[in-house]
Amino acid sequence: MCFIIKSIYDVHDIKSEWSKVVKATSYAWFWSEYYEHCFRLITLEKKRVLVKDKSFFIYDKQKNLCGLVPLVFIESNNYKGIEACYDKPLPWPMIMEHAKNNTLIVEFIFSKIDELLNNDNVKKISWQYSPPDCDNNFSKIFTEAMREYRYIENSYMAHYVSISSETLDRIRKRYKRYVKKYINAYSLSIIDRANIDMDIVKEYMELHIKDSGAFHRPLETYIAQFDFVVQDDGFIVQANDNKTGNIVGMLLISVNKKAAYDGSVAVDPNHQQYYVSHLMKWQAIQYLIDIDVKYYELGEVSESSSYLRQPSKKNYGISFFKDGWSRGKMKKTIVYEKYFSKSALNEFCNKKIHELNNFFEI
Repeated sequence: MCFIIKSIYDVHDIKSEWSKVVKATSYAWFWSEYYEHCFRLITLEKKRVLVKDKSFFIYDKQKNLCGLVPLVFIESNNYKGIEACYDKPLPWPMIMEHAKNNTLIVEFIFSKIDELLNNDNVKKISWQYSPPDCDNNFSKIFTEAMREYRYIENSYMAHYVSISSETLDRIRKRYKRYVKKYINAYSLSIIDRANIDMDIVKEYMELHIKDSGAFHRPLETYIAQFDFVVQDDGFIVQANDNKTGNIVGMLLISVNKKAAYDGSVAVDPNHQQYYVSHLMKWQAIQYLIDIDVKYYELGEVSESSSYLRQPSKKNYGISFFKDGWSRGKMKKTIVYEKYFSKSALNEFCNKKIHELNNFFEI
């Protein structure tokens, strides 16, 4: 065997070792960071669906670090049984630059994954390949591995903004009018590693509950969620009402390898009519220009229905809002999935048939 694996929990300094792999893997960014992994784990744990974390490092015979596979097992909400994901696809297995063209390591990784999943009776796994840019060059080695190990592609398109000094000139004209009309009613500020504190986390949790109208998860998950700011991998745009001084909006932006991702957002329902989301996005882009970020991803595009995806009216509205900033720019986010159980696949297909019956009203 050319390679060996070691559970992340058998490594002395998980965080340091994990960071080495992410830095040396060209297509890995904030999705793949250890803080993101920990946030996903605690959220799954609090939802009482986490089964186990089987993530592992990969070494060669000389014990040189070569890669990392984030691998988490949860109770599926698509069928009865275990699924390998974060309640969203897992970040793509990471292979460091010095080993990236080695076909043997790719074969080793995916054969080992199959072995581990079969040992724990895991019925499905899903991966997401989304680099910190829009080139998204999926290697021939990975394509051949997906064929050999019988994965099915379930990719989607994502909005992105090309950041430059001209970006704000290109946004939807209506958005410019909103900003001009309401900008003086609010104070917009950037919160980063230098000025974040526990009060900010609690404020966001309260705002998130108010925005959504429900309590979804405990404070511990928000503390973990904000660790990306503590680690200096992003910032928060905060909007305060100038009349009351109250926080009425917060937007979380991850920044990693000169690329940014639109994270969670919360706006006080009493201020949504004043386009606080637009004001915060405007401020975020201004700041991204200042810190020389070139690429800003906004999330999934909803253009039309397919057999696997039927966007809701709300999904279309969100996508329309995002396109006002991205202006038609899209990248492919590559997702591959594999089932190991006939019963789980049947449950998934029956669920999709039910959704299609409702969509077609038949």
